[in-house]
Parts: sequence; structure tokens; C-alpha cells
Amino acid sequence: MSALPVTDLVRIALVLLLAAAQAMAAYWPDLRGARHTITSRSVAVDTPVVPFGPFFAVWPVLFAACIGFAGWHAAQGAAGPAPLGWLAAALFAGNLAWETWVPRRGLDRGSAGIIAVELALALAALAMTVRWAPEDWAFWLGAVPLQLFAGWVAVAAFANLSSTLRAEGVHAPWALLFGAVGVAVGVAASTGAVAFAATAAWGLAGIAAKAGLARSWAYAGVAGGGAVMALASAVA
Repeated sequence: MSALPVTDLVRIALVLLLAAAQAMAAYWPDLRGARHTITSRSVAVDTPVVPFGPFFAVWPVLFAACIGFAGWHAAQGAAGPAPLGWLAAALFAGNLAWETWVPRRGLDRGSAGIIAVELALALAALAMTVRWAPEDWAFWLGAVPLQLFAGWVAVAAFANLSSTLRAEGVHAPWALLFGAVGVAVGVAASTGAVAFAATAAWGLAGIAAKAGLARSWAYAGVAGGGAVMALASAVA
């Protein structure tokens, strides 16, 4: 068996390492008892566009999916989709950067910029995999993990921006909620990616749940309706 080219080895190693590192970095501040964590920073600047806390339990699922992607990608060797591998490495690195930034700096402009780049990378990965056939294992291990990630980040980016603006004295929840709904429904309708729609709808449902508990029925209706529309658009 011939040895893999160095570029392929580097690509495979980076995807594996970054997939694992982003999972560990998310919980590291909590494990070492840091003064500030991602959770504490998020709670400190809450807005109607931030999903209800229990809905963030999606993260372990996303991390497991990303590690599954990394394993599948490594198993492909030199025959694997190199552009998608490099893109996934950049996406995981971006998420790792966000997880490192937020406990130290909060949900400031830097965090909003990082997650905006993450969203762009995630949507690029979605575009690369949207036509993969679901009859193939490559779809379930190579496409679905990145599409799930993209759906959640599509909502999280607007939630982050809402907290950033609120900390600077700007309160624009309606504009940002409609932005999150627009991206979720627009991407779901244009791609038919059910995995993307599922996690985007989960994020919007989290916004609706929190609004419902606060009896903010208008927010709940828009977010909940957006969740239904995103799913319906993908399967239509």
C-alpha cells in the first residue's frame, strides 16, 4: 500500500484533531471552574432571540456528528473529498476560536464576527454536499453532520449578534428574529436539506419556547412558525 501524500495526511489529521478539540473546548472552562464560561457569558446578555437553555443540548449531538464526519473522512484517505475536508477543518477551527473567545471576551463584536465566518463556511459545506444521494453512506457520514451544524449555526449567529448589539445598547430583536427565520427558511427551501432544516427549526423552536414561557406570544408565533416553515420547505 502506497503512503498517503503529505497534504492528505495533514488534511486528515487536522480534521480529526479539530473535530475533537472543538468538543473539548466547549466544556473546558466549566470543567476547570473558570470564572467565565460560554453559558455564563450567554446568560449575562440575554435577548428574545437566544433559544431557551435546554435547547443548547443539541451541541453534544453536533460534536458527535462532527467526530463521525472526521472518522469517515479519514477512512477515505486520498480518495476522500479534499475540498470538503479543508472546509470542514476551517469550520471546526472557527468554532474552536469562538469557544475560546467567548469565555474570555464575551459576546462582543469579535464573537459575532467569528460566528459569521462560521456560518459562511457551514453554508459553503452545505452547498458542496446538497446533491449527495441519501442511498450512499457518504451522505449520512459526510454530508449530514455538516448540514446539521449549518442549521444550528444559522440561528446561533443571529442570537450571538442580538446579544452583541444588546450589550452595546442596541435592541433589535424583531429584525434579528426575522433574519434568522429568513435564512433558515430560505436555505431549507433552496436546498431541500432536511438535516439543515431540522437543527435550524430546533433553534427557532428554542426561541419560541422561551417566548412562550414569558408569554411573549408574538415572538413565539414568529419563531414557531419559522420552525414549521423551515421543515416544510425542506421536505416539499
